[in-house]
Amino acid sequence: MLEKIENVIRVDKLRAILLMEADFNFINKLVFGHKMVKQCEQFSRFPEELYGSRNNHSAVEVGVNRRLTLETLKQKRRNGAIAGVDAAQCYDRIVHSLAILLCRNEGAPISSLLLMFGAIQSMEFFIRTTFGESTNSYGGIQTVPFQGSCQGNGASPALWLVLSMYIVLLYKEAGHVSNCKTAYSEIVMGLMGFLFVDDTDLVIIGDSDHSMDTVTTKLQNAILCWNKLLRVTGGDLRPEKCYWYPIEFEWNKGISQIKTQTEGEVHLVTIDGKKVPIKRQPPNAAMEAVGIWQDATGSNTKQLDVLLDNIIKI
Repeated sequence: MLEKIENVIRVDKLRAILLMEADFNFINKLVFGHKMVKQCEQFSRFPEELYGSRNNHSAVEVGVNRRLTLETLKQKRRNGAIAGVDAAQCYDRIVHSLAILLCRNEGAPISSLLLMFGAIQSMEFFIRTTFGESTNSYGGIQTVPFQGSCQGNGASPALWLVLSMYIVLLYKEAGHVSNCKTAYSEIVMGLMGFLFVDDTDLVIIGDSDHSMDTVTTKLQNAILCWNKLLRVTGGDLRPEKCYWYPIEFEWNKGISQIKTQTEGEVHLVTIDGKKVPIKRQPPNAAMEAVGIWQDATGSNTKQLDVLLDNIIKI
């Protein structure tokens, strides 16, 4: 059990890293993390919105493209919205049967899949902390086997990447894509958002005649669709980690500006059918995404303050 946040030792804030046998972990990483992902890249299988667990991509690209999307909204004076929807325990909730089917579709050998998931389903788990190892364990062969691919498994990033690919493709097929035409070349670009592992931003860019109510309705439908697709893989959204920015323009003497107060609510539907509101953030409230603090107005004040604090601590 390792600290996610320095000096925070609450059990629900710790990260459980599984220590697998070295040769077994190497095979998993080679077959799935290297060969399968390389083949997907070779045949351009991954949507452009996927950044995590891929070569030549980084979290900084998400921050840059997120800012460019906001600048596009400001340049075109289009109403829009961005929702941050984080998945809960993505690796630990992967459904084995679905992962096997999708990885087989991407060319992964069935023998390697059965070897890895068979071992995970029969493992006995002990917990190691700074106080030592536990004497009790859980797991083993059960009627309903444990699911998930385990944090620390060399194949986990590749498995989640493939699952994310199909979620994005199905999400786009459902029609949740915002189109934007470039001014000079008139190239139409379709955008659904940005994904870096379990951090997801869903983007809605309204048409020139779309009111904020229309944008909010489109965002609501998009979030519900995303949550349903994520739930099929075994995952779910964490309401306390989700938020959204409404971006609505108003005019004052011919000058446009983003409204500081906007009406409208969006919600999640939990697995037991309850509606949970998602927190609406004002445009000038900075939120951290992939390690970068950004708001909807384009201000860098919060990010600069964080960098200066970190420098002072050094």
